[in-house]
Amino acid sequence: MGSADLRRARVGVGPHLIGLLLLANAVTVVVAQVPIARAAEGRRRTVMMATGAGLIAAACLLALGARDAAGGADAALLAAAVVIGVGECFHTAALMPLVADLAPSGLRGRYMAAVGLSWWIGLALAPTLGTRLLGVSVALTFAVCAAAAAAAGVAMIRLEGRLPARARLTPRPGHRAERHASAAQGGATPTTRSPTMW
Repeated sequence: MGSADLRRARVGVGPHLIGLLLLANAVTVVVAQVPIARAAEGRRRTVMMATGAGLIAAACLLALGARDAAGGADAALLAAAVVIGVGECFHTAALMPLVADLAPSGLRGRYMAAVGLSWWIGLALAPTLGTRLLGVSVALTFAVCAAAAAAAGVAMIRLEGRLPARARLTPRPGHRAERHASAAQGGATPTTRSPTMW
């Protein structure tokens, strides 16, 4: 029995659908990342990341429910792939700028590399560990993933109180330029209207 047959027997998903799910996720990220990054301007970073975690948790539950969807299982899995893509965009739109703002100026590159490495380690381990877990129990795998994502979302909200005030909101490009110009001149940070507290 080949690897494709194992995947089909254990998860109920053939190789063609797996490719379609990956395509749907990739296209979603390409289409959604710029609008979401613009929407993130002036908003609370922890809420953005918590929203992303909540969407990923919902996608896991949607994938879990797809097993019981008689005629719409493939559609439910495609919807889950799209929702995960949107969740990724919410998460990364806030995470990477937050890391850049928190890192010491001389170590910013190392901080960014460490975050990137953590992301890629997950992508590298997922095919091996994920298929083994799915082989044991599909329901348990997606339920645990949903619970982990939900817990991460709660942790993001609780993190906000530990962040310095300057790092809590995603700055708008024009406001960031004004702030940097003021700092270079030794002046006070210009007063701006309150950003949206989303």
